[in-house]
Amino acid sequence: MDNKAIATDVLAAVGGKENVTYVTHCVTRLRFNLKDSGLADRDVIEKIPGVIGVQEAGGQYQVIIGTNVGQVYDEVCRVGGFAHETAVMPDKDSVGKKSILSSMLGTIIGCIMPLIPILIGTGLGKCILMIIQLAGIASSDTSMAFYVFSFVFDAGFTFLPVFTAIAAAKHFGSNQLMAALMGCALLHPNWTSLVSAADPKFIGDMFGIPLYGMSYASSLIPAILIVWVMSKLEGFLNAKLPELVRGMLTPLITLLIMTPLSFLLLAPAMGYLAVALGDALLTIYNAGGGVVIALICFVYPWMVVTGTHSTLAIAGMQLMAQTGYDPFSRTLPLVANMSQGAAALACALRTKNKKFRSTCLSTAFTVFFAGVSEPVIYGVTLRLKRPMWAVMIGSAAGGLVAGIFALKAYTWMTPSVINVAMWIGGDGLNNLFVAIAAMVVSAIVSFIATLLIGFEDPTSDEVEEGADYQL
Repeated sequence: MDNKAIATDVLAAVGGKENVTYVTHCVTRLRFNLKDSGLADRDVIEKIPGVIGVQEAGGQYQVIIGTNVGQVYDEVCRVGGFAHETAVMPDKDSVGKKSILSSMLGTIIGCIMPLIPILIGTGLGKCILMIIQLAGIASSDTSMAFYVFSFVFDAGFTFLPVFTAIAAAKHFGSNQLMAALMGCALLHPNWTSLVSAADPKFIGDMFGIPLYGMSYASSLIPAILIVWVMSKLEGFLNAKLPELVRGMLTPLITLLIMTPLSFLLLAPAMGYLAVALGDALLTIYNAGGGVVIALICFVYPWMVVTGTHSTLAIAGMQLMAQTGYDPFSRTLPLVANMSQGAAALACALRTKNKKFRSTCLSTAFTVFFAGVSEPVIYGVTLRLKRPMWAVMIGSAAGGLVAGIFALKAYTWMTPSVINVAMWIGGDGLNNLFVAIAAMVVSAIVSFIATLLIGFEDPTSDEVEEGADYQL
C-alpha cells in the first residue's frame, strides 16, 4: 500500500491543501479541520485505495485509514507542506460555519489525541509492572529498576497538564515552550504543597482577589483553556508590539497577564467544572449501574461510526485522574471490540466467499488483539448492515455484566485481549475476572446473534470493491 499515493489523493479530494486549516491523526483516522467541508468529495475519498471510510464529527472531517495512519499522516504533512509542530490556523472567513459545541468538541479532541501514544505507552508499562508484582518477581521495595520504571510510567498521567499544554499550543498555533511553562506552573511543587496543606477551596488573596486552589495533576481541560487564551494574547502582542522589542516583551507580558488570569480564573473554573463532570458521571453510574452501562454499550458501536466516542474517552481520563479508576469509558470499547470481532468470526464461518472470509478473519484479529475496530466496522459489520444489530446486542450483554459487577479500568489503555492487565486492581483479581467474563459474554452473544440474524453474503464483485478493507 503506497502511503504517499493515499496522502496525495486524500489531500486533493478534501479540497486541496488550501482548504486545510489543521490536520492531525488518532489511532486510525486522519482528522482534518477544513475551511469549507463542502469542497471535500466524500465519494471520491471513499474510493481511494487504502481508505476505509469517511465521517464528519466533532467539527472535524475524519478520513479513516487504519493502523498505518501514522505513516499516511507523515506523507500528508510532507505533501501539503504542513509542519508537525505548528498548526495551520483558520482564516476569519472559516470562523462561524460550525456550531459552538461542534467547534469545542473538535478543539478538545484535537488537543487530546496527540497524547494517546503517551497514555498507551505508560499504561501498558504499568500493566507489565502489575503482572510482575503480582507474580512476586519484584516490587518497588525490592528492586530499584522496578521503582524507576514505576515513577516513569506514572509520569504519563502526573504531568498530563504539560503534555496537554504542548499539544494545545500545536493546535492553536502558539509558542509550545511557553505553553509547556504554563503547564509546569500548574504542577510546581510550591503550588502542589500549598493546595495539599491548606483548604483546597481558599488559598489566600492575590492582588486583593480571593485565590481558590486545587491540584491540577493529571488534569486536561485547564491547560487547554489557558493555552487557548494565551494564543490569543500572543497574537495580539505580536501584532501590536514593535518588532525591535517583540521578542523580549511578548513572553514577559504574556507571563505577567497569564499568571494571575490562569490561577485566579481559568484553571480553578475549569478544574471545578471537570470535577463536577466526573462527579455527575459517577452519580449516574452509581444510580443506574448495569442498566446504564448496558444502554450506553448498546449505542456505542454507532458512536464509533460517527467518531463521537472520543468525547467519552475524555470523560474517562477525568474520572481516572479524579478517582484512580475509570468505570465508564474503557468498559464501552472493551465489550464493543469483543462483539465486533465475534461478529466478524461468525461472518467468516457462514460466508461462502473466500476473499470476504479473509477480510473477516484479518479484521477480527485486529480488533481482538489491537483494539482497533474501524476495519471490522467498515469492512464487515456496517458493510453488511445486519451484523451491526448483533454487535449492539452483544455489547449490551457484556455491558450489563460489567455494570452489575462494577468493572473498573485502573490504567488508561485501548481495551483488547492483550491488554487485560489494565483491569488488575482493587482487591485481588476479582475485577480482572469480571473483565474476562464481560469479554466472553459479549463475544458469545454477538457470535450467536450474528448467526441467527444472518446477512446477505457479498458477491465476488462486491468483495473486490471492498478489498481495501483487508489488512
